[in-house]
Amino acid sequence: MNLITPEEIVEHEDHNQKIKMALKLAMSYGEVYSLEIPKPDGLTGICTVGTGKVFIKFRSLISAKKFRLDISGKIYNNRIIICSYYPEKYFDTQEFDVI
Repeated sequence: MNLITPEEIVEHEDHNQKIKMALKLAMSYGEVYSLEIPKPDGLTGICTVGTGKVFIKFRSLISAKKFRLDISGKIYNNRIIICSYYPEKYFDTQEFDVI
């Protein structure tokens, strides 16, 4: 959380750039199965709970733990990054609004 704001990913090109940036960072910690950044609804602009958050599924738990420990608390664009685990079953079904 706090790596990207919904306003930064409204445009398709901006969204793709943020995905590439986050993927490059994540891959430096290990193999990444998938990375998702939900964006605002294209028609209404409405944001859900998961909008703008970066969801990463690593191949190994060790990579995920190392990423979480290294990235949590870092400052990016004057925002403190917060990392936590997200239930894999919701990631796999693309349900990014589960609290």
